[in-house]
Amino acid sequence: MLHQSALVKEAFEKQFGENRSIPQTNSTRWSSLYNQLNIVSKLDHSKLAAFLADRDLTNLSFSSDDQAVLTELVTVLERFA
Repeated sequence: MLHQSALVKEAFEKQFGENRSIPQTNSTRWSSLYNQLNIVSKLDHSKLAAFLADRDLTNLSFSSDDQAVLTELVTVLERFA
């Protein structure tokens, strides 16, 4: 999403800070998925939900329970990263 549109990237940086992004995954490196999940897990959940709703991307939103599971998953994967 951020890598497809300069306008979305600019809006994301305005919402979450300069030079902040969500990295793309790379199919040959599992750690790229870990890096992506780690960054998403650290974003402010309410800001992210508002950002996605403003762009009619609510299908990408997740609940507070999903956020807790994501955080736990990142903690488990951290040992392997």
